[in-house]
Amino acid sequence: MPESYGVYRYVLAVVSLCSLTTITGINKTLGGYVAKGFHGTVAKTTILSLKTGLSGVLFLAIYSSYSFFIDQKIMQSYLLILATVCFLPYTIFSRYQSILAGLENFKLIFFYNFVQKISLFFLTVITLYVLKKGILVFGYSQILFTSLFFIFCYKRSIDLLRNNTIDPGFIKHSTTISIISLGSQIIAPGIQLFLNFSLGTGALALYVIGNRIPIQIANVVKPIMHPISIRLAKKTKLSYNKAVIKSIPLTLLLGTILYGFLYLGIEIFGPYIVDDSYIIALDYAKNLGLFIILSPTFSLLNSNVIFEKNNRAFSYSLFTNQAVTITGYFLFLKNHGIISIAYTNFVALAIQIIIMVVFLIRDITSKSR
Repeated sequence: MPESYGVYRYVLAVVSLCSLTTITGINKTLGGYVAKGFHGTVAKTTILSLKTGLSGVLFLAIYSSYSFFIDQKIMQSYLLILATVCFLPYTIFSRYQSILAGLENFKLIFFYNFVQKISLFFLTVITLYVLKKGILVFGYSQILFTSLFFIFCYKRSIDLLRNNTIDPGFIKHSTTISIISLGSQIIAPGIQLFLNFSLGTGALALYVIGNRIPIQIANVVKPIMHPISIRLAKKTKLSYNKAVIKSIPLTLLLGTILYGFLYLGIEIFGPYIVDDSYIIALDYAKNLGLFIILSPTFSLLNSNVIFEKNNRAFSYSLFTNQAVTITGYFLFLKNHGIISIAYTNFVALAIQIIIMVVFLIRDITSKSR
């Protein structure tokens, strides 16, 4: 069972790498454009991503053919075929959340997220426990439903836009963010591919489950912090920066509380919700979830440097994060396994936050003179 689930997660990791062709920096910048009244930028960025994303579709089509005819990995090839068909809506139309965030329609974001999670949960129960189908049917249902749901949400979201105004610098800004973020976007799926090839699909499945549990808690951070960031972004740059610095103690407290919920939840409910064959993933989850302590602080700072187009702070902090992450994986992963990923990620994120704070303080100091 872990091996089959590992195949599914491997396919999603490949899709994540291919999503780089859609100019993923747009995902980070779009909410800011909408918040500042550049609603026409949504259509422009979507058309651009659909065109560039065709190269991702082509790669997936070639790889699925290779998996079927040459590698003869039937389940993997079938999942790759579906991923090829669903690639563009699956990777691009999730931006509906950025659109709604820019419009400050956070209730609708929460509602759509709730519907998606509940629907995917029931699909999982039906396919695996009621119909007793395997990972192939499970994977098909998850990918297909998510893609169709994103199409629906995106269509409903763009209907709420009110003008055709375009930020003339959106291509340069989004491309810059995409290039700077390239390393981080490769590292996340890249580590999954490494685990798949070096330790097998079973180890990949345990890592993904161990990582997925804290990510569900971390997903609470965005709905909490994004409304705050959007509203602060409407202030002057100096006021925005000062407000972010003053909020750091509270965001660290929030992160600590969320990690406490995660730890207690795993201790109390973990053995009841995870199959015995995956039980070791619970220990991984406690360690991999350490980043949650810093997650609210990072979210607030990251939104600030992106919305204010502080490319130096963004690039310096992110490149340092990437360097620390890659170095940590290289030095410790082979001997210490998945646990080393957890501690490396935590240290890298902490250093990234410190660098962004330094840039903000310098900016505040220079503007106050």
